[in-house]
Amino acid sequence: MSTMEKIEKNKVKLTFSVDAARFEEGMQYSYNKNKGNIAVQGFRKGKAPRKLIEAQYGKAVLTLLCQKHTKQQLRKIILM
Repeated sequence: MSTMEKIEKNKVKLTFSVDAARFEEGMQYSYNKNKGNIAVQGFRKGKAPRKLIEAQYGKAVLTLLCQKHTKQQLRKIILM
């Protein structure tokens, strides 16, 4: 679901939601794509399990990496 609210002449506020399954898909994609860049002691680069990365760095790291899917969703809204 998405909404677009006109704030000023050339500004709008976009609000959208992503279902949980799609968000998890984006998180997994981000993990797979970036796991080679994340260093965890005791593991070779790219070999640390996702749960361990989340425990050590927090889900915020993967959430930031998940921006690709957010950008795709934003493009769809803008093109509506």
